[in-house]
Amino acid sequence: MQVSSHARELADALHLIAHGDADEKVRFIAERDPDWFVDHVLSVDYTDRDAVAPESGRIDRRMLDAGIARIALRDRTFDALRVSA
Repeated sequence: MQVSSHARELADALHLIAHGDADEKVRFIAERDPDWFVDHVLSVDYTDRDAVAPESGRIDRRMLDAGIARIALRDRTFDALRVSA
């Protein structure tokens, strides 16, 4: 049986959550959902993101993992689960 691209993307995201470093996780989120990245990772209000410098500090890995999972599951859950069943 051939695995769908949606199932492969979900598996890749889960692998990233389990084994990826912070840079890989940040890159994944920034490339796929830049608005969420700015709002949640950089902690900048979207409406003022061009006028406000981002806060410096540590990034919460749990938040990155949750963001990756949200992106991976968005619009893909049912296709990926159908293939794995």
